[in-house]
Amino acid sequence: MSTVHGEINVSLSGGILRVEAVGPWNMEFFLLMHKRLLSFLPQIQDIRYGVLLIPIGETLPVPEAVDFHIRFLKYVRTSGVAVLLSETSVAGATRAICHQVYSASNIEHEFFMEEKEASAWLMNQINQAEKE
Repeated sequence: MSTVHGEINVSLSGGILRVEAVGPWNMEFFLLMHKRLLSFLPQIQDIRYGVLLIPIGETLPVPEAVDFHIRFLKYVRTSGVAVLLSETSVAGATRAICHQVYSASNIEHEFFMEEKEASAWLMNQINQAEKE
């Protein structure tokens, strides 16, 4: 197995799963990220939740990781993903890749430059999902 390129920090607070991901990202990073996300399953399986993704630095995945991540996300039932683009050095590319991934996974998503706006959008998504 190769060395993980990238860092991941995941936390849960108030229905928001916060994912801070430092790039660039290789396949080993995605394996580690999926393992960390799955460790939160007992806490989120019975609640509505949203994901706040904060890509940091050079946030570019290796191409084979994109399809791998899409397959993983097809089993996720989040109310939405808010992507905070203010910390990435490649915002345009990150936005395009995230849009591709979340669209292919049928996950509601939106892009933000301010964390407060991203969190408010997520809470709205969670509240709407709870009404359904």
